[in-house]
Formats: sequence, C-alpha cells, structure tokens
Amino acid sequence: MVGDTELDILCGKNAEAKTCAVSYGYRKIEDIKSHKPDYLINDLNEILKIIN
Repeated sequence: MVGDTELDILCGKNAEAKTCAVSYGYRKIEDIKSHKPDYLINDLNEILKIIN
C-alpha cells in the first residue's frame, strides 16, 4: 500500500500488506512516520527499487 496519510499506512497494515509512505502529500512527514511504514520514498520512481 502506497499512500500519503496515516490512514493509508494503517489500512495497509490492517490488510497485512507492506506499506510505503510518500514524503509529499496531505500530511506532515513526521506524522506519517510515526505509524512506521515499511518504506518511505520521496519520489514515486523510487518504488521501482522496492519492487525489483
């Protein structure tokens, strides 16, 4: 699950999926980091490094 809010991260964790927060979007990065996503990216292209 890739998202820019804590709700995205919580949803992914509840589904027992890997979670990836993006540093841009609606929420402050400190708030989303507090939910401990598996990955944190600054650019969507970075997702390729994770899935490969």
